[in-house]
Amino acid sequence: VIVAHRQHIDDIMELIKLEMKELNDVDQPGSSIDEYVRKLDSLLVRKQQTINDLRDKLAQFQAHLREEEILSRSLTPMTVKGKK
Repeated sequence: VIVAHRQHIDDIMELIKLEMKELNDVDQPGSSIDEYVRKLDSLLVRKQQTINDLRDKLAQFQAHLREEEILSRSLTPMTVKGKK
């Protein structure tokens, strides 16, 4: 999960750089607002997919943690009253 999170941050930073480029480009005289809107929408879709991918991995990891906790509890012997 940690490796996936680091990769997610790298991916998002790259997309933010592309967004910044689009903002700089649209500020130039004669730039196409239609092209800007199209590219921004594409970048936002990619960002959302990157977020969704990480959330899916996180959900799987959480499920494994819950399974491990249940197994751990089932393997831990019960404490007998009066004995520790």
